[in-house]
Amino acid sequence: MRQRFPNRLAAQGGRGFTLTEALIAISLFAFILITILMIYDSNQKTYVRGEAEMDAQQNIRVALGQIVTDVRLAGYDPSNAIGAQSVKQPLQPVSGSALSNAELRLIADVDEDGTTDCVAYRLSSGQILRRTTAWSSGACAWTATESPVAENITALTFTYFTGPGATTTTDPTLARRVRIVVSGGNTATGTSFTAENEASLRQ
Repeated sequence: MRQRFPNRLAAQGGRGFTLTEALIAISLFAFILITILMIYDSNQKTYVRGEAEMDAQQNIRVALGQIVTDVRLAGYDPSNAIGAQSVKQPLQPVSGSALSNAELRLIADVDEDGTTDCVAYRLSSGQILRRTTAWSSGACAWTATESPVAENITALTFTYFTGPGATTTTDPTLARRVRIVVSGGNTATGTSFTAENEASLRQ
């Protein structure tokens, strides 16, 4: 007589998954997977935002550093360009006889090659633009070709002081120090940053 053996599952005392158990397991797995993906997405957005903020800060600091360097050289005039201007001072008015809070004009040998340069900074369409031209004779050529120094800039302001104190002025004959404030950011990520610095003229 043939001996009968129970099937393997029965012999091991086990059983398969029911449909309800399988659905619960899949739901738990999906919940864990979605949670992990949400955490990853949040971390990725934080990383991207941090990168954008650092880029904005670096962008502004580089522009601010260049402007400060040029201001500190204002008055270094080996070609005697200042003497040929209607306002015989390192800082030059944009119109009339008053200095501008929106545009900085100065006379200096900024590349220190022995030839005086006429340099201007202004904000236009989100860019800080710099004009520089070597002086030859007569009035400075403030219409020289501009090149961008920084992008995604929202504000650029210049404040002039008579000296180390807090007295402000727009008189180019009295201005001896300049405060530069630059604001900008990244509109796509909503980041913004403002930096400022002050620089005294060479003379």
